[in-house]
Amino acid sequence: MELLRDIGLGIRSQPWRTALAFLAIALGSLALAVMVAVLGGLAAKSARMLREFGGQVIVLAPAETTVVGPAALTENTATVFAKNLPTALLSAVRRYEAPAQGSGSSVTILATDARLAHIRDWRLVSGRFLDERDVQQRERSAVLSTALAQAWNAHVGDSITLGGTPFRVVGVVACGAAALAGATDSPLIATGERVVFVPLSVTPTWLTQRVEPGTELDAIFVRLPENEPFAAGRARVARLLDDPTLTRAAVAWITPETILRGVRRMQHALDLGIGSITLLSLMLGGITLMSLLVGNVRERVTEIGLRRALGATRRDVAELFVIESCLLTSLAALMGAGAAQWVVRLLAAVPEIPLAVDGCVWLIPLGMALVVGLLASYVPAQMAARISPAAALRAE
Repeated sequence: MELLRDIGLGIRSQPWRTALAFLAIALGSLALAVMVAVLGGLAAKSARMLREFGGQVIVLAPAETTVVGPAALTENTATVFAKNLPTALLSAVRRYEAPAQGSGSSVTILATDARLAHIRDWRLVSGRFLDERDVQQRERSAVLSTALAQAWNAHVGDSITLGGTPFRVVGVVACGAAALAGATDSPLIATGERVVFVPLSVTPTWLTQRVEPGTELDAIFVRLPENEPFAAGRARVARLLDDPTLTRAAVAWITPETILRGVRRMQHALDLGIGSITLLSLMLGGITLMSLLVGNVRERVTEIGLRRALGATRRDVAELFVIESCLLTSLAALMGAGAAQWVVRLLAAVPEIPLAVDGCVWLIPLGMALVVGLLASYVPAQMAARISPAAALRAE
């Protein structure tokens, strides 16, 4: 109780400077807590995006160009890749749009092979995914996304119609890519909820003209081995694409780095914006607090000298100012972190801003405020500790 009384006496001696230091540290703690919540949300979103895309996955697609020329990716490209990348998993994909059965809306049809679900780590809800027999024998097999299966009330063994031609449902797969939807507009990556998977070799009867499948591809998915460094695998793929006999057209790369680019831009903007506010506020609060404590030391020379004369050690005197500083900054940090909870609830209404509210939203601002309190009190505490009983007599 005596310690708290002494601290209160020091604070009341300079109320306006105390209030300025308190508010500056509270504002810095508020900004820091909000930044921690958003950074935590971005980290969680990045983790979800990597799970949905695959940390070892590379997607090759024809680059957007107005120049008419040879196809960028063909089935021959996929065959050469498979021979030269024996430890990697490859899947060729061709994309179509077709009217949905019984409605005027359309669905996405991805013509592919047996390996796509494994490359993307999709979970089978029922039945199976496409297999090699489906591709080799041009079986009219179809795998539905969970949302489409529910919308059509379709189950394994049922028949669906694509372009007037019946297909047998052999499986239902959970291929949701909610986190990826905001990172890319490619329907090959973020497949969406209304998608049907059919064998790559099947005749696209849903087109206006029923033609045999061509050799051009819309994408090649490559999943590198988990034990291979991603950079080394990417270099192997790049060397294959540099072969002019394989393809002369431009190819676009989609990698985990590409997918996370938007998140990292947001993190950088956050560091510059909120980070600058946090740093300036804590610096202002720390400097103000230091000047407050220095003023307290000068005004309390007689009191400190008497304490020393009554048996207080230098450490006892220094601890008084350190505790005063840390108590003030801790209370300011708790106030700022508490206000941040209200700000975070407002930001939660904005879907573009991911948030993760956990104990770090309180602990990190509190820890930073304690560091500021210790740094701000170092010089004043040393000044106070050096005051001797003789100095008190001279002050009188």
